[in-house]
Amino acid sequence: MKIFNKIITILMCLILVFSVTACNGETSEVTTHICNHICDICGNCQDGSSNDSACKDKCTCVRGLHDRKISQSSNILVNRNGVSEYTVISSKTSASAQTAAGFIANNINSAVGNDSVKSAIYNEQEHIWSADKKYICVGVTDLFQDAGLVMPDVDLSGDGYYIKTVGKSVFLEAREDSGFQVAAIAMLEEVLGYDMITHNAFTIYDKVSPNTDVYLPNMEIIEKPDFQYRVAPGSVVTDAAKYGMGFTINRIFIEKDMRPYHNSFNYLPPNEYYNDHPNWFSPGVDASYTKDSLWQGQLCYSAHGRTYDENGRPNGEYGEMIDTVVEKMIIEIKKPANANNNNIAITEQDSYDWCNCTACKAEQEKYGDCTSANCILFCNDLADVLNATLQEQGIDRVMTVYFFSYLSTISAPAKQNADGTYSPIDETIKCNENVGVIYCPIQANFYYEIDADINSFYEEQMYKWNALCDKVAVWLYQARFRNYFYPYCSWPTIASNARFCYENGANYFFNQDQAGITNPVSFSGLKVYLTAKAAFNCNFNQLEYTKKYFQYTYGDASEEMYQLFREVQIYYAELHSKYPSVIDGTLKETIANKTYWPKSLLEQWLTQIESAYEKIAHYQTSNPALYQQYHDMINLESLSFRFMLCSLYRETDFEEGELTALRKAFKADCEYLKIDRSLETEADLESYYRKWGIA
Repeated sequence: MKIFNKIITILMCLILVFSVTACNGETSEVTTHICNHICDICGNCQDGSSNDSACKDKCTCVRGLHDRKISQSSNILVNRNGVSEYTVISSKTSASAQTAAGFIANNINSAVGNDSVKSAIYNEQEHIWSADKKYICVGVTDLFQDAGLVMPDVDLSGDGYYIKTVGKSVFLEAREDSGFQVAAIAMLEEVLGYDMITHNAFTIYDKVSPNTDVYLPNMEIIEKPDFQYRVAPGSVVTDAAKYGMGFTINRIFIEKDMRPYHNSFNYLPPNEYYNDHPNWFSPGVDASYTKDSLWQGQLCYSAHGRTYDENGRPNGEYGEMIDTVVEKMIIEIKKPANANNNNIAITEQDSYDWCNCTACKAEQEKYGDCTSANCILFCNDLADVLNATLQEQGIDRVMTVYFFSYLSTISAPAKQNADGTYSPIDETIKCNENVGVIYCPIQANFYYEIDADINSFYEEQMYKWNALCDKVAVWLYQARFRNYFYPYCSWPTIASNARFCYENGANYFFNQDQAGITNPVSFSGLKVYLTAKAAFNCNFNQLEYTKKYFQYTYGDASEEMYQLFREVQIYYAELHSKYPSVIDGTLKETIANKTYWPKSLLEQWLTQIESAYEKIAHYQTSNPALYQQYHDMINLESLSFRFMLCSLYRETDFEEGELTALRKAFKADCEYLKIDRSLETEADLESYYRKWGIA
C-alpha cells in the first residue's frame, strides 16, 4: 500500500491505447480496460471479478464499517431567525445516552448562537411518537420501536451505532452505551459540519452560516469506529476534547493505585513482599524497591519455578503469588467505578531488566529465547484463577488480563510457516481466550511506517502476536520524549500505521504523544487531531485533514503556518539524509546540537511566526476570543525555535542583552501556556531558568 504503487496503477489505467504484435507480425491498436474501481488507499483494482491485465494487482485493504447515506430534506432544525421546534430526548436509564444528548443540544445551540434546542429525559406520557414529531432521540428504545425501527443485522458490538431519520425525527441507537458518544459526533458532522480541531476543544461548524436555515437531513448511518478503544495521545488532550474528538472516555484497563501500566510492583510491592517471598522478584530486586520503582527491576513471572496441584491449579510459592495478585485485582474489580470494565492489566516495570533465574531461562530457551513466554504462561494461569475465583464468589464477570510486549519482551514466541503464515512455537504457549497483549514497539523507527523495511522486525512481531493472541492492543509512539521542543516528524505515518494495526486485528490504538505537559509543542497538536481521525476511520484522507487543521487552527495565518510546518518537515528530511547515523528517525536520536539548528534558520522561522501574528491581528477588535485562540496556538509553535536559540546558543552569539530578553520572554510564555518541561519524566524548565539566571 505504498503511494508509488498507487501512482503507477493510476497511470496504467489512464493509458487508452497500446500496440501489440500479432502472430503474422502485423501491429494493431487495442483499446485497454479503464478501471473504474481504483482503491483510494492503495491504488489497486477493487473489482475482484476483473481479469484485465490493467487490474492484475488487486486491492487487499481492509475497510471498516462506515456506511453513511445522507440526502437533503425539508426538515428545518433551526430556522434563520434562530428558532427551533426540536427537542433532544434521551434514555432515562443510560447516563451515556444522556451525556450524548446534552452534547448534541449544546453543539447545535453553540453553532446557531442561542439556546433554541431543548433537551429532555424520556417521559412515556409526554413523548409520544408520530411522523410529525420533531425529536432527536438518543437511546430511547420505546420511541425507536414505535417508529418501526429495528437494529441492523450487522456487528455493532463495541462502539457501533445506528442513526436513522423517520418522518421529521432522527433516532440514534447503539448496542452498547459507549456507542452514543461517537453516534452524537457522527450526527453533528452531517448536520452542522461539526469538527473538534484542537486539544483544547476548539470546535467548528462549517455547514452553518449566519441568517440561514439549518436543515436536518435524511440520514441512515450504520457505523462503528475501526478501533473499539481509541486512546487520547497524551495529557495535552482535555476531557472535553477527549469526548468531542471521539477518543474513548472511560477507563480501558482497571487501574491499581491509579496506574494502569507499569504496575506489576503496585500489585506486588517488593518492600511489602520481598522478605517473605524473594522468589517473586527478579535477581537484583530487594526490599528497598517500592511500587514507585518504575525504572528498574521486574517480577519473576515463574516465582523461580511454576508448580501445580493435581487439578492443574498453581500451588506452592507460584500459587501464592498468583493468589495474592488475584486478591488485589478483585478488590479493584469490585469498585463501583469499575463495574462495567472487564479489562485489567498487569504490566512490567519500565525497564529492560528481566529475570534470569534458572526456571525463567529454561522457559525462554524452550520458546525461542523469548522472555515474553514467561509473561504468557503467568497471565494464562492468572486469568484462569481470577475468573474461577470470581465465579466462586458469585461475581458474574469474565475478565481479560493484558500484559506488555515491550522492551525485553518485544519478541513473540511464534514461528513462520512454509506458506508465510505464523503459528505458536508450540500450542502450550498460545494466550488463552481471556488473555490479551499490549504490543509496544518503542524501539521501532516511527519516522517510517511499521511495515517499512527498516521496521521489518517489528512488523513481523505484530504478525506473530496475532498468531498467539486473539486480543491485541497496539501502543505506538510519536513524541521525542527526551526533547519535546525538537520536532519529531512522524506526521506522515499516522494514517498508514493505523491501517496496519487495524488490518492486523488490533482493537486498541494508542499513538502516544507528549505526556506530562499541558499544551502540545512542535506541531504535536496536529498529531492529536490526525490520531483522532485515524482511530475512528484509518482510511481517512490525511492530507485533506492536515490542511483542515491548519485552516481552522490558525485562521488567516493558516498559509504561513502550513508553510512553516512543511519547511520543518523538509529540513528534518535533509538532516536525516546528511547525518543518517545520528539523525536516524528514532525516538532516541541525539538532535539537540546547534550543528543541526543554525541560528539563522531558527530566526528565519521566528520571522515567519511574526508574519503569522500579523495575519490574525485584525481579530483583536473584531473577535477577541478567536484572536486569543489563534494567538495561543501560534505561540505554542514558536516555543520550539525559541527554546533552541535559548539553550543552544550563548550571549556572545547575540547583541548585548538580546539573549537574556529572549529567555525571559520564553519563560513568560511557557508560564502563561502552563508548560513546565521539555521532557516526559520531570518538570525541568525551572532548571534551565536557573542556569540562564532568570529564575
